[in-house]
Amino acid sequence: MKLPSLLRASSFLRHSDFVIRHCRSLAITFGILFTLTTLPALAAVPQLINHQGRIAVNGTNFEGTGQFKFALVNTNGTTTYWSNDGTSSAGSQPTAAVSLAVVKGLYAVLLGDTTLANMTILPASAFTQADVRLRVWFNDGSNGFQLITPDQRLAAAPFALNAASAESVPSGSVTSSMLGSDLTLAGSTTGTFIGSLSGNATTATQFTGALAGDVTGTQSATAISNATVTSKLITGFSSAAGTITTADSLLTAINKLDGNIALRAPLASPTFTGTVSGTFVGNGAGLTNVTASSVQLSSVIAPPVKPVVAWGDNDHGQASVPALVNVANVAAGTSHSLVLLDAGTIIQFGSIAAAPGTAVNVTHIAAGTAHNLARKSDGTVIAWGNNTHGQTTVPGGITTATNVSAGEKHSLILKADGTVQAWGDNSFGQTTIPGTATNVTAIASGYDHNLALKADGTVVAWGRDDAGQVTGTYPTVGVIVEIIDSTKYRLSTNLANGTSNLRYDGSTLLNSTGDGSDIVTVASTVGLSSGMTVTRASLVGPSGLSNVVAIACGAFHSLALKSDGTVVAWGWDTGGQVTGAENLTGISRVAGGYAFTLALKNDGTLVAFGDNTDGQLTIPNTATQVTHIACGASHALALRADFISAQVARLDQDNVFTGRVGIQRTPAANNLEVQGNASKTTAGNWLANSDRRIKDDIQPITGAIEKLGKVHLVDFQYSEAYRQAHPEVGDKRYLNVIAQEFAEIFPEHVQNSGEQLPDGSPILQVDTYPLTIYSAAAVQELAKENEALKKKLAEQEERLKRLETLIK
Repeated sequence: MKLPSLLRASSFLRHSDFVIRHCRSLAITFGILFTLTTLPALAAVPQLINHQGRIAVNGTNFEGTGQFKFALVNTNGTTTYWSNDGTSSAGSQPTAAVSLAVVKGLYAVLLGDTTLANMTILPASAFTQADVRLRVWFNDGSNGFQLITPDQRLAAAPFALNAASAESVPSGSVTSSMLGSDLTLAGSTTGTFIGSLSGNATTATQFTGALAGDVTGTQSATAISNATVTSKLITGFSSAAGTITTADSLLTAINKLDGNIALRAPLASPTFTGTVSGTFVGNGAGLTNVTASSVQLSSVIAPPVKPVVAWGDNDHGQASVPALVNVANVAAGTSHSLVLLDAGTIIQFGSIAAAPGTAVNVTHIAAGTAHNLARKSDGTVIAWGNNTHGQTTVPGGITTATNVSAGEKHSLILKADGTVQAWGDNSFGQTTIPGTATNVTAIASGYDHNLALKADGTVVAWGRDDAGQVTGTYPTVGVIVEIIDSTKYRLSTNLANGTSNLRYDGSTLLNSTGDGSDIVTVASTVGLSSGMTVTRASLVGPSGLSNVVAIACGAFHSLALKSDGTVVAWGWDTGGQVTGAENLTGISRVAGGYAFTLALKNDGTLVAFGDNTDGQLTIPNTATQVTHIACGASHALALRADFISAQVARLDQDNVFTGRVGIQRTPAANNLEVQGNASKTTAGNWLANSDRRIKDDIQPITGAIEKLGKVHLVDFQYSEAYRQAHPEVGDKRYLNVIAQEFAEIFPEHVQNSGEQLPDGSPILQVDTYPLTIYSAAAVQELAKENEALKKKLAEQEERLKRLETLIK
């Protein structure tokens, strides 16, 4: 059975996601997060584990009610410590399921929450083990329950839950250097403290400073008791702030109530409930009953970072990036910037109209000069901003859009069938789609022109062409600075060795120096003068381009990225935004501004060239590990790779420490381990380096027939216990060998799988590849023997003929 190709979860815990595949054509993508849920201060284990995840079935986020089963198991999944209904044994699937709501693929559940049907409490004993893992089964209602693998290790939770059972901290073990300004204490707190505290405190003494909270306790003898003030209710008075003292009369005390109807007098032995803040003086000797809720693990986060870096013109705040997390992409207009979040919402800054309330579930964004486009997950398109030319009036009936692009006064979309649709200003024919724009995979817009990348790697361009941004340009080589003589002139730049085919005003000027100097030799310098611009005679443009993998537009120039990592540029070149691309290599993305170009290299660094009036070429030091780029008129944006907060850094993932990757299994012995069957498509090959130059001690294979004769090939069925531990293994017969017997013949090709039997002994696995090579060698041996036999038979037939002749 073929294993479906891998997909990547991208919208939740992006660097913590892992991809799951199942047989029976069901593909589930699953992301997971564990945190501790705070319980009352006196609670001890068992507690609750807040488990959150993401489910996608066959590449589509699941929506609706899903059926889940949970179990906590050991490393190999052979022992069950807990399951949601208490029925799991030896890692087996529980009987009853928990129903959970799944919205856009996301779900959350408190493991151990007995208010949920079919959910049992979490026992403390489950977390006394050295390694505890969560095993999850999921049923989408159509494909039955599927085991989501590999099991996920619970790293922080067991330690935190065990810590919850601590009853006290030894006196003197907590010093003042350990207490931060934001310390939170829970439980019974006695003693005398110095510093600002907030939390629940009881029987506090010797305190100074202002206190806030509900105060109760025994009143002193000089205080006003409840029975002292009787008669009518006190109403209609105007109160003011103040502190009631023993010098106050009843009326002056009332005037200090500050709006409070109840009289409150000093207390000799106060007790505080609720949140209390103020300054306490003392040594903390009575600090007791510190529980896990005193320090929340979820409050531990990594240092704040800015995933989006912006620089260049900031006259309208377009380069002032707000605090952002979970960013999916960026786009830039003339005086504004757009940020698309993983959740499908948009954040914008700079000078631009507010985004409409319908800007949700967005998958693609585009920024024009003063308007924006967004493609939603249902294939529809929304637009907002300047509409003087109808550029934000989206035509009706658009339900299959796959991408969007915005120019100065026009809008462009790519549809699922590979066609393009446009609306808005058509002064330069920019919304008149050429008939050749079919099988399109990507689109880009300049101020008044467009590019379309076709599936065959070619490019179609249309619209405004006054700078050659559509048909192409003749790249500038330099400027004539001196006429030397009748056949030579001096250029402002040195030419590469062998440069030829230069031109001015259509005249081809052959360079015959070929030495890399700035002197150009021509047939005649008649008509030339200093200050003239010399260009190449070859037109650079979309015609003739091939192997293009990405496109981009500046205001009046065009860019094409080729599969070899080089960039071809054409159009307006006033600042070198076109010629600067000539020698670029190792490029993965390109973007164009008004008169500058930005390129992203494969190593995540940036290259910029062209106009630098607003510092748009001055790339900040923080612009590293970049994944996406965008250019406005004179500012630029870079999206950095995700940074993960500490509490979800997923140090519990197997491959963090081992460097191993497992598909539907936890890798134990090899860098890559696949559970069940794996396959490849024709898109690529699994190859191994086999160059003679990297090999030593090459020996021919001999005795292949004899060695193969020792191999015991068997037809077998996996045991019921193994199938129960591995639901993906079918109840059918298989063909293979016995590992112990195979080890006698090919010992180097038998090793431990990382799994164990109930008795603790390792399960062996085999690499049967030697059978392929030895089978080929055996065929060669048989072929040689056959040739020898044929030759011997021919000789015998010849001798027999001669003998028959003699007899006759």
